[in-house]
Formats: sequence, C-alpha cells, structure tokens
Amino acid sequence: MESAALGAALMAVGPTATATAGAGGLAALALAPCAALVPVALALWAWSQSDDKSRRAATSIRKVWLGYKQRREFLKLREERARAEDDWDMWLMDFKESRHRARFSVGKEVGGGATSTVFEAFMCCGRRVALKVFHRKHTFSFNNEKQALQRVGAHPHIIRLLESFEDPQEDGLVLEFCNRGSLYELYLSCDRYRMEEIIVSKIVSQVVLALQHLVACGIEHRDVKPENILLDDGGDAGDEVPLVKLADFGWASAEPGPIPPSGVGTLWYAPPELNPPVVGVDMRFATGGGKSDMWSVGIITYLLLIGHSPFHLAVEEDEVMLLAAKGQVDTQTEVWNELSFVAKSFMMKLIRPDPVQRLSPSDALEVQFLKTCRFPEPLNVQPAAAPPGL
Repeated sequence: MESAALGAALMAVGPTATATAGAGGLAALALAPCAALVPVALALWAWSQSDDKSRRAATSIRKVWLGYKQRREFLKLREERARAEDDWDMWLMDFKESRHRARFSVGKEVGGGATSTVFEAFMCCGRRVALKVFHRKHTFSFNNEKQALQRVGAHPHIIRLLESFEDPQEDGLVLEFCNRGSLYELYLSCDRYRMEEIIVSKIVSQVVLALQHLVACGIEHRDVKPENILLDDGGDAGDEVPLVKLADFGWASAEPGPIPPSGVGTLWYAPPELNPPVVGVDMRFATGGGKSDMWSVGIITYLLLIGHSPFHLAVEEDEVMLLAAKGQVDTQTEVWNELSFVAKSFMMKLIRPDPVQRLSPSDALEVQFLKTCRFPEPLNVQPAAAPPGL
C-alpha cells in the first residue's frame, strides 16, 4: 500500500516538478527511514525512463540504497563479534562463580588455546597452582590429558597432575605451577633467537629424559614443541639453565592408531607420519617407542641453535609437509657451519623421515651432544599411582 501510494504521488506530481527538487530532494530521501527507500527507488526507476535528469536522480538513490545495505552488513558483523565476546565473559563469570571458587583464589590468565584456558590460582592452603579449565564439558582433550597424566605419575621433567574436577559448568585440571614461562618465551628473549650449545644440550636432555619416562609408561606425547615445554626454578649451572617440564598432553596416545585427515599435533614440529599424506612420497607409519616425539626434539634443537625452523623456506603448509616428508633440512645457512659436528650429527639423527632410523630417547641420551652436558638424571623414577580422588 505504501509503495502504491508513493508511486501514485510521484506520477501525479510529474517528472518536471520532481526533477526541479534537485539535490535537496535527494538529500531528504537519503535521510528518510529505510522502510521508505525501497518504494521510492522503485518509483524513481520507473520514472527515470523519461529524461536524463531523472536517470541521474535514480542512480543517486541506488547508491544510497547500496550504502545502506553495506552499513547493515557491517552492523550485523559487529553485533556477532560483540555476542562472541559476551559469551566469553559469561563463561568466565560462570567459572569464577562455580563451587570451585571457594576452593581456589583464581588469578590472572597465564595461557590457553582453542579448547582451554590456564589461570594462576592459589589453593586454600596457599599453594600456587595452574588451573586448566576446559571451555566445554566432556571433551576429548580433557579426558585424554587426564588419563595420560594419571598414567605417567610423578616425574621431575613432566608437569604433575594434582587433581581434576568435573562440574556442571566446566571440566578442569589442577597442575603444578611453573613460574618461568615456556621455552618459546625463552627462545624469543635470546639475542638473534639463538642459544649456546651447552645451554641447549642441557635443556634438550631434560626433554629427552621426560620422553624416556613416557616410553616406559607406554605413552607418546605427539605435540612436543617449545610452547608445551615449561620452565621452573631449580635448574643447573647456577640457575642459568631452568628446570624443564613437559606439559599439555591433549594429543597424547597410549598406542599408535589411525591419524585424523588433518594430522596430529603442530605442523612445524610434527613428524611426517603424523601429518596428512603427501602426494608422491611414500607414507610412513608411526612405530611407537617415542620415535615421533624424537623428531620434534630434533626440530626444537635446530630452532634453538640456528634461530629459525629447518623448514623456514616453506610458505604454504603443503610445502612444510613436503620438506618434512623428504627430510630436507636447510643446512646452507651461515650459522649451520658454525655449529659443532656433534650438534649437527645429533639433529640429523633425529630429523629423518623414516621413524625406524631415528634415535630413541634412550639412544639419544648416549649421544655425545647430550652425554657430555647432560642434566642430572633422576634416580629410580617409576610411574606413580593416580592421586586420590581421581
């Protein structure tokens, strides 16, 4: 009805009178309620067949209408983003108001990812802990990490699970707190992103000791990377070398199994057998025994000594997977030639596409690069029973 009435009014006024309205009339139309823009635009389109001035007027109205549509899409996108932020705020509020708020004094956020957030917290007894809260209930990551840490027990180089909880609002893990950040943060703080061989060997030896214990427990981590290697006080060499603890067991596995189409772990550190298949390259299969994790140790050692990834020349993910599948490490950099033979030999014995040819954790600990500078080995460490109440 509104469209017909407005069209009739325009036709009654006639093209001459309406064209005389000029730019002032167009400005008024631009400020009109959006509900009126559609019938006006349709009326002007029909009327624009009469003369050139009318066609120009119709074009201007069309621009106004397109501008309105773009503005509406922008507001819709902004509203969706605001709603997502509100959902996060509500989740955080629900968590802090849950029954665990009485047991923990929750502090600042210290880490997290797509499935969980880690907070600094204090227990009623005053102990400082890391509270890892999962965003959704009954997730694979929560159950997998809890079971893996229970199976691993206590080890000086593996993050320890103190307890777990499952509330109507969320699932969570209570872990020991490491107050010196992650190995990735230490790497970023170094001059030219490089560390001395003696420091790298003592850090890597601790990671390999952790992997040796995982093999004894029948566990493979499958996501060993600097972000998942935490640092704490109590290290060696006058505290210059921190105490290393392997963390984040969300991808851990007790036995080799089928690999998801998107792969397992983190692309830049994952071995070829945990990546999606590469066209033209024979498929490798995981063999267990910590061999997949030892590939990641080789990549991390290269990163800390050279200052960048061995596959840094790759641009696309497919290129990274291809270089990894072929074992093509960049040995043409100037820094590579400055390294000792034992350091280069250690890395090349780990970054091998065929997992059978890689060093196991126990074999790696006997290599000169780690043996001469090895961090003190823990005595009589055995898999511990799960903490009470788990």
